[in-house]
Amino acid sequence: MRLTAAAPCSGAQGFLTSRPAGGSARRLRREMTVTLRRLIAGALAAAMLLPSGWTGAAAADAKNMYKLRGLGAMTCSKYLEDRRTDLAGTESYADWLTGYLTAYNYLTPDTYDIAPQHNASELLTFLDLHCAKNKDQLIGVAASAFTKALHDKRQTLRQ
Repeated sequence: MRLTAAAPCSGAQGFLTSRPAGGSARRLRREMTVTLRRLIAGALAAAMLLPSGWTGAAAADAKNMYKLRGLGAMTCSKYLEDRRTDLAGTESYADWLTGYLTAYNYLTPDTYDIAPQHNASELLTFLDLHCAKNKDQLIGVAASAFTKALHDKRQTLRQ
């Protein structure tokens, strides 16, 4: 089963393969690790389609829509549910967000690192706080909010 979503350019959308029925937690975790590697690569490539807001250019169709694949298409409520039920599994959200930030660094002029003082744990803390207030929002939109909040504080040169 595939999950898909569609949103305007200011949001995010995509797919994530659902869990296999009757799978053990250990097997599922292994499958998720393999899937996660693919998602990170896909998220990085897909995140390059997201408008940075500062370049003035955005790739989208005639209706201002685009397709983003991966965990960015999950809702904040789904993230919070995953966070409650599988704390270790939610690291995949931090990995997706790290890929998004890498693409942002690459695509945004005068940006070496959008979040130089933020580690994976702090990215999840941001999602915890942001998603608690925006349960219907997509993770990709939350990622965009994160970069917009930090843009003026970004590291512009490698040190």
